[in-house]
Amino acid sequence: MKSVCMIIALITILLFGTPSGILGGDEEKMDLSDLAWVVELPRGFDDAVKQVTAALTTEGFGVVARIDLHTSFKKKLDVEMKPHTILKVCNPKLAHKAVTALPEVSLLLPCSVTVQSVGENLTIVRIGNPQTIMSDAGVDANPVVREVGDTANQQLKRVAQVLGTPVEIE
Repeated sequence: MKSVCMIIALITILLFGTPSGILGGDEEKMDLSDLAWVVELPRGFDDAVKQVTAALTTEGFGVVARIDLHTSFKKKLDVEMKPHTILKVCNPKLAHKAVTALPEVSLLLPCSVTVQSVGENLTIVRIGNPQTIMSDAGVDANPVVREVGDTANQQLKRVAQVLGTPVEIE
């Protein structure tokens, strides 16, 4: 029964957001300050993707999926946009430990990192904060999952710091 309640809670959060409004809601702008680290890279899109991937690898994360929004939107909607990619990343050791402790955590995997071209030599990188996501979903009540979230949080924060100075999010 507890598992069913957890799944319902996760679905509710995904569909309607969180009470704190971190994932959006009625506000015009989302408050992303706790949800992600944002870094501006003074380089082209392809170079930025390579740099982000290398920094993630250093911290034990691999890219398990790449979603090129610009390609999909052009193909499916005939809409042009600057390059914008979602990297779905995972640290297998951490993921295994979390899923073993609480299988429902798999609904929150893998982590997301976005790379978005905003100019010829300017790219924005957003790295999702796993602590916030797990806290909002309520799965951090499990001590093993909380420990995994803390570790993933530290590793991904280091990735952001290696890439550059995080920028303020409005």
